[in-house]
Amino acid sequence: MSKNLKETSTSEKKIKIDFADWLNFRLENRKRNSKMIIRAFDGTQYPFSNKPDENGNYSWFGAELFGLYHNGMEFMIERLTIDVFPDNKWKYKANEKDKDYETIFVLKIGQINFADIVDYDIDGDEHYNRAIIFCKFKHEGLPFENYYYRNCRKMYQSFEICDIKE
Repeated sequence: MSKNLKETSTSEKKIKIDFADWLNFRLENRKRNSKMIIRAFDGTQYPFSNKPDENGNYSWFGAELFGLYHNGMEFMIERLTIDVFPDNKWKYKANEKDKDYETIFVLKIGQINFADIVDYDIDGDEHYNRAIIFCKFKHEGLPFENYYYRNCRKMYQSFEICDIKE
């Protein structure tokens, strides 16, 4: 087994154990607050400043733990609406030419690869009483390797970026 694969599987196992209070319960039944701080492991602005970079990205921010996926951890980043068409294609905002769509509330879910998680502090620090996750911000200045959207009313229904209607 390669060293990289072994390190990743070890960190994945450790994360599953350390975050069990969040991961082993549905959102509404969690014993701990799901809101966490995601920080660039090499960032210098935390905790007193947080100015965006030239692309509008921040070196630390709050997000809510959603769960795990095959490569890492998922976080709820924001709640917004999208317009969904009968073929399950979607747009952020339908235009006047579009017909036969439904506007729904979704959660934007960001995925952080286990390999991009450098460290974490489950108990937080003197500034924030919540878990802090230190990540590599290597995906266009952010820690998320992928995004998708989850229907707020039908949590089994998700919408991938590749399904945006042209």
